[in-house]
Amino acid sequence: MKKLMFFILLGSLTSCAVQTQQTAAPPTNPIPRSIWINDSINTPQEGKDFFNKAIKALQEENHSDAIINFTNAIEINPKLASAYYLRGLIKMTQKQFKSASVDLNKAGELGILEAYKYLRKIDNYNFLRQVLIHY
Repeated sequence: MKKLMFFILLGSLTSCAVQTQQTAAPPTNPIPRSIWINDSINTPQEGKDFFNKAIKALQEENHSDAIINFTNAIEINPKLASAYYLRGLIKMTQKQFKSASVDLNKAGELGILEAYKYLRKIDNYNFLRQVLIHY
């Protein structure tokens, strides 16, 4: 009976699994360049220096420095949605899914609705991982 339930569940998730396998593993750089440019221009003055340093580090693919500078910008201006969003995407590429979820959720609360798309990807990835672990 347990095997039958597994195959029913597996069959119903097959299409979801294929899609999630393609999207759950984050792309090398899911961070659109338009966000780097627009946000560095439109960022409020509070935290702008750190934000711009983070953008520069991101352009150089120095993700650890980008995270540090986004964190500093957030400490100065906790309503800087773009910093949460970009830091969350970087953490997602580093497979730090719990931490990325926190950042992306905050970015969504602050108005970047695109962040919820990535949260769904993380949730799908975690769900499928749990299903495969238990069977």
